Amino acid sequence: MSNSKNKIAGKAVSYLVLIIGAVVMLVPFIWMVLTSFKTYAEAVKVPVVWLPAVWKFDNYREVLLRLDFLQYYGNTILVTFLVTVIMLFIGSLSAFAFARMEFPFKNFLFFMLLTVFMVPAQMTMIPKYLIISRLHWVDTLWALVVPNVFSVYTMFMLRQFLAALPRELEDAGKIDGCTWFRLYWNIEMPLCKSSIVAITVLNILWCWNDLLWPLIATSSDKMRVLSVAIATLQGQHGTEYHLLMAVESNGDMGVITNIQQRAVTPILRQCKDKLTKWYSDLPELKGNVVDKALRLVVPTARTSLQRGEDLRLKVIVIGGSEISPVLDIRYIGCSEYRRYKFAKCERWVYSLTVPAAELAEDFEYHISLEENGRRLVYPCSSKHQDQTVVIAD
Repeated sequence: MSNSKNKIAGKAVSYLVLIIGAVVMLVPFIWMVLTSFKTYAEAVKVPVVWLPAVWKFDNYREVLLRLDFLQYYGNTILVTFLVTVIMLFIGSLSAFAFARMEFPFKNFLFFMLLTVFMVPAQMTMIPKYLIISRLHWVDTLWALVVPNVFSVYTMFMLRQFLAALPRELEDAGKIDGCTWFRLYWNIEMPLCKSSIVAITVLNILWCWNDLLWPLIATSSDKMRVLSVAIATLQGQHGTEYHLLMAVESNGDMGVITNIQQRAVTPILRQCKDKLTKWYSDLPELKGNVVDKALRLVVPTARTSLQRGEDLRLKVIVIGGSEISPVLDIRYIGCSEYRRYKFAKCERWVYSLTVPAAELAEDFEYHISLEENGRRLVYPCSSKHQDQTVVIAD
């Protein structure tokens, strides 16, 4: 009797832990969906407002008007499907060869392929870009699919699974006259369904959320994928959480940061200068990748302040500039701006503090920099230029 009670108590504790874990995992997604229906004031209000007073479905309509997400969805689905299918086919063929076939230098080649795990993926971006540039694949479907169709991880996992299967199955197939391909397709692959499903899910998640390579390899809206579109929206409307959640609740399978997007352009520019010394025939990088290196990044953007708190901002001017950015502030409902100038505190970094005494009520602001006839603005939205800040009591 006591044993049965202990089993019931153990199961109850296990289910309770699982339920708590599930709730903890679901809360951020529930908050994201609810925030997508809120107004801007509700999205940034402190303390947090969970349920919107009025369900604002216009957020989804506004996002669709600003960006062509149907095109981005189509591109993402097509690229994910092609990369996943081709990757599984090539990976399973190579895994079968290493697991079942005998050929010269098999173990050495397998070891050399495993060394790819030691190389960070970011180190291969420049060589891959040079290759697709010489093939004239930049901003095409080929650039998004071909460089990603072989995965050492997929090959390694399937090879390990195939190596554990009994060789008697292979011998029986050979006796019945099976060719190598029939052994692979009709005998070995059906036994690998569980591992194939697991690898497929992982590959879909990786391909769907990939940001860095699509950001480098494409430049036009017609080839933009969903991860790049969301990163662009974060850059343009990084504090309009009600719109950002409307996008991510529809298309984001993971957390996509904007740091990669900000870092790619200067890295490409520096690497081009170094590689030009080595390759006399180095093709010119696309203008939209290099020429737009000058950007404003505001890592300390604020959407709310406590009453009596100073507004402290830092601006990073990627690419460098001899001119300091300026901050324009106006109270909500007023038409006149007050201007403040940032002070340079280190290379590419500028800072500014606005005393709390000059911030009596809710206000809007934008940061701008004008150089050589070009004007950079944060936030860089065309419809909502100013960033709103709420003063909380």
